Amino acid sequence: MPALNEALRWLRQAEHDIATRYPDSLPGGIPAEAFDEWAARRTLETAETIAAHVRERIGPR
Repeated sequence: MPALNEALRWLRQAEHDIATRYPDSLPGGIPAEAFDEWAARRTLETAETIAAHVRERIGPR
């Protein structure tokens, strides 16, 4: 579960998530200029970790 705990910690700190989906939340800027590849990859890894944990908890369908 350490990976899940780390993912959840990142998710709580990832306020950039809103800004990447709602461009008007960045007055005077656009998401493509405000966020880098590292943040995008980290967010994707976080989502994959959480999804894997959920799949493990609910089991096969």
